[in-house]
Amino acid sequence: MSWELRREIEKLEGEVLRLRSEIERRQKDVEELSEEEPDRSTLECVRLQERNMALAKELATLKLSCKELTAKCNVLGRGEARALRKLGKAKEKIKKLKINSSRPNK
Repeated sequence: MSWELRREIEKLEGEVLRLRSEIERRQKDVEELSEEEPDRSTLECVRLQERNMALAKELATLKLSCKELTAKCNVLGRGEARALRKLGKAKEKIKKLKINSSRPNK
């Protein structure tokens, strides 16, 4: 073989070795990522479940506060209705008293 051909073959062999090393390195990276991915997914799942639980607790608290506010509103509404009835009766009495006082006494 000629010296130039031998040199070219060695150059190509070196390139093949470099490419093999690169392929092996990338395969290891892919394997590591494949192993890490379930861990990452599991961690993300746990994080989302914790967030979901926190939101569920917050929702339960808000529902309870809403029930309390509704109950207070109902009590206030009944009180207001009672007060309006009393006001109506008082206005009627005032009206009757004005009518009676405007009539001349016999």
